[in-house]
Amino acid sequence: MTDHTGLIFLRPAQMPAYLRQLQDTRTDSREISLRGVRDKTALLARFARALDFPEGIGHNWDSLADALRDVFPPQTAPQALILRHCRVLREASPEDLQILADILSETQAFYAEQGQRVDIVMDTRLPPA
Repeated sequence: MTDHTGLIFLRPAQMPAYLRQLQDTRTDSREISLRGVRDKTALLARFARALDFPEGIGHNWDSLADALRDVFPPQTAPQALILRHCRVLREASPEDLQILADILSETQAFYAEQGQRVDIVMDTRLPPA
């Protein structure tokens, strides 16, 4: 299910079927587990480590937004960024999850402007506004 952000929100139980679909379509995907992430600092560190950002990149919101624009190389095949285990962050710091979702939505729009399809999938809904 997508919403106005353009992001895809799946329940954790839906994730295995989605991952199989990605394999079937040979989608280039990157996965980030947010298991145990409770705040911005841990979130940014997890992204930097999972996506192998150069040292010092991705350690604030603006830097993360910039770094995400270099994650997927230009290509015509579908690509995906999958965030799993988001529930703890949603409960501990809903503001940080909302900021992250805004950045991810902007990232997806950036890739679309470049003619690239990049699905961004989260396994939790955003907190109510």
